[in-house]
Amino acid sequence: LHVRDPDVWLRAVAFTVICLASPQILVFSFGRDQGIYALVGAGMLEGKVPYRDLWDFKPPGIFFVYALAQGIFGKSMLAPRLLEVGALIGIVICSARLAQTFFGNRTAGYLAGAVAAIVHAELDFWHTGQPETFGGLFTFVGLVLATGEGHRRRRWARYAFVGATFGVAALLKPPLGGGALVCAAYLYTRERTRGESWHAGLAAVVAVGGGMLLAILLCASWFALAGGWDALVW
Repeated sequence: LHVRDPDVWLRAVAFTVICLASPQILVFSFGRDQGIYALVGAGMLEGKVPYRDLWDFKPPGIFFVYALAQGIFGKSMLAPRLLEVGALIGIVICSARLAQTFFGNRTAGYLAGAVAAIVHAELDFWHTGQPETFGGLFTFVGLVLATGEGHRRRRWARYAFVGATFGVAALLKPPLGGGALVCAAYLYTRERTRGESWHAGLAAVVAVGGGMLLAILLCASWFALAGGWDALVW
């Protein structure tokens, strides 16, 4: 008897849910928060500086996201939603990659992605398009880079990229940056269990921390060069 792999049907269901949920996000309008992000993002495209010319208490990362969306797709409520759906698809891909790494099968990751997609669509316009959505993508990318097996000679650069992803995530939602600590501990332990010295483990931690710090410093440098530092200090 020919037995069909049940994973085929599970993946089909997952892909169907993802494909049906994602377009619903594209039709969401702006709430108050999204309108503020879009206003600041549009101002950035005109040379204005957050916290000096336009004010909101959120970290700067979300303003860059909305500025990028409007710079690519034009000034509309659809623009950031397109990036949001792209971020959601990226999370699905990362979930599948993590499932492959830890379970040897991507199906669990696709199912997790389907659950994430339908829950996200159910959040409606008010709780979507927020910093957590985009910060979540960078968190997942950091986890994939930290747990993946790349070329050993290039691992230090990969570890630095791990830190950079969490640095960007922190610029969107500061608590998300805490994932860098977990990844640094994981990489230290992995280096040690492979017979490397504690110096190698420490180097992994330093690489993660350096990458995270670099991402934050680049943002701070842009802000200072744009003339926003004086306003922030004031």
